[in-house]
Amino acid sequence: MVSVPPVKNPAPPETSPSSPAAGVSDADRALLRLESRSWKHTATKEQAIRSQLGIEPTDYYLRLQALLSDPQAAREFPALLERLSAQVERAKERYTPQARLPQPGTASPRPPQPRMSQSEDPA
Repeated sequence: MVSVPPVKNPAPPETSPSSPAAGVSDADRALLRLESRSWKHTATKEQAIRSQLGIEPTDYYLRLQALLSDPQAAREFPALLERLSAQVERAKERYTPQARLPQPGTASPRPPQPRMSQSEDPA
């Protein structure tokens, strides 16, 4: 039988801002705090994104989308991420091609065209 020496205290894994063990970065926390506020106007929110976070709104929303699948962010901001995930799911349902097709046995999605009277006949 071969004996294996016991493992002494292994070195802790290095934590970088992108590793899951590191938790949510300060920049991501600031982004999620800003997202948790209610905004009356989109322009006001976009101005706050630029001035407070120093990034463009497009980058903000890309990062926010990535944070939706981050388990550390979900632990720190559970209600916010659950609300945002639900919004994303509703939008997916609303904008999928299947959602636009009429279901069998239901009325056509187009309203009926009004009939022209004889006096309106173009001929």
